[in-house]
Amino acid sequence: MLSPDNDGASDFLKSFADPEDDASKKKPSPEAEGDDDTQDDASDTDDSDDSLDDNGDDDQSGDEDTETTTADTTEKKYVADDGQFVKIKVGEEEKEVSVKDLKRLFGQEASLTQKSTEVANARKAAETEQNKYVTSLSVLLGRATEKANPYRNIDWMAVSKDPNISAEAASALRAEAQRALDDETFLGQSLNTFMAEVQTRQNAERAESAKACIKALRTEPTAEAPNPVYIKNWNDKTYDDVRSFGVQMGLSQDAVNKLVDPVAIKMMHMAMLFKRGAAKVVTTKAVNKTPAKIVKTSSSIAARPTKGTVEQQNALKTLKRSGSMDAAGDAFLASFADK
Repeated sequence: MLSPDNDGASDFLKSFADPEDDASKKKPSPEAEGDDDTQDDASDTDDSDDSLDDNGDDDQSGDEDTETTTADTTEKKYVADDGQFVKIKVGEEEKEVSVKDLKRLFGQEASLTQKSTEVANARKAAETEQNKYVTSLSVLLGRATEKANPYRNIDWMAVSKDPNISAEAASALRAEAQRALDDETFLGQSLNTFMAEVQTRQNAERAESAKACIKALRTEPTAEAPNPVYIKNWNDKTYDDVRSFGVQMGLSQDAVNKLVDPVAIKMMHMAMLFKRGAAKVVTTKAVNKTPAKIVKTSSSIAARPTKGTVEQQNALKTLKRSGSMDAAGDAFLASFADK
């Protein structure tokens, strides 16, 4: 245990210590410095990221400004002078057309389109009204027929002689019957007259359509006006052939006779030609026209003798020469050599 004197001495000695030692004691360790540096770097990185984000936002805003500028610079250009020309390619040919003509043609096309639409709508409305009128007349005619049916088979002579029916009642009955029959006749005649008018109008329209169809089928195509429905050498005979072909394919004669659509006729004509061409295709077997090579052989060449034949001949010669039994046996065995 230290005495109070020793404590005072140690304090006295500490007063003479090097100030650098005290500073070193108070100085943070290298690891602590590293941590502080890391924290500083991290804060710097965060600051740099923030700056990058700010720059990225600036870049995006710059891109948007660029797109806006590009859109502003690519505005539509209008031609104020009608005398300027524009190059237009028609088929394989390039033509120069004035702006004035383009405006005029555009207006004509818009007008024709509008008129065509109006005509189509008017025709559709007229057909609708026509169907309504025909339906109404048919209903009225049916009712008039039902009303007139009870009066058709009345024996008016018997009615006039019937003592139970007064002359006034018979006259009223006859007048009522006459009105019913007249209504039926009127409605029937009205319906027939109207249908005849409709038929006449349809025939006239079909005649005009037939003329336009024939013109389309006979008009040769050009580069400026291509015509896909053109049929070369179109005439009455070709028309009859096409109609006959349509009937053979299952179409009714009435439908074929009323057909005035050039596209449909063109397709039927193509089908007819295709069928005719397919019927003419005949499968034939190829004939080899190369002359056969003839090999000449000589019949005078003798057959080459075999080994058995030679032995048999030698055995026979020996037998003739010696006449012994052994030679006879050899000749007999030699005769079976090639068998």
